[in-house]
Amino acid sequence: MACRSDCAREGALAPARCRGIRRRLSGDGAIGDWEGSAGERVGEGPRRLLRPARPLSPPRTEKEVRLVFADTLYWGAALHSHDQYRAQVVRVREALGEIGLVTTDEVLTELLDGLAQRGTHLRQAAVRAVRRILDDRRVTVHPQSRESFLTGLHLYEQRYDKGYSLVDCISMTTMRRQGISEVLTNDRHFTQEGSQ
Repeated sequence: MACRSDCAREGALAPARCRGIRRRLSGDGAIGDWEGSAGERVGEGPRRLLRPARPLSPPRTEKEVRLVFADTLYWGAALHSHDQYRAQVVRVREALGEIGLVTTDEVLTELLDGLAQRGTHLRQAAVRAVRRILDDRRVTVHPQSRESFLTGLHLYEQRYDKGYSLVDCISMTTMRRQGISEVLTNDRHFTQEGSQ
């Protein structure tokens, strides 16, 4: 097997063509256009171009980001500059630092429903805000599904003595499933269920 180009020193990653298949290879001396004789594959033959196998390093993990659930109150205060909770929301959000926000389609539905009768301007602003939330990579929005409805309904059935809304129950079950214990809200029902 012979190397037809001298691109082994082009850097960490460089394109290579191996028997007509375009690949990216890394490492010293393992980059180039190879031709093999009948039956030979890259790395076989008298002049082995690839390094011997070695143990892989553990997979690189990104810094774990703390997840915090954002309830309807948080999104409403973040959206409306004259909301009574706006200053608190801004202060708490800044104090939390780098976090990942988690919410549900049901929470966003509740937000839009709450603003439906407050005039065209606020209604349009709410739609734009929800679309930004859905597009924001730092926010995870769990989709509404039959499963989320039924698990929320199950908690709702178990808490007849509480004033939990179905949306609150769906939020609480989503938090449990995701291992989230912190929530951005003033709703005491979440603290009754053990959230911070």
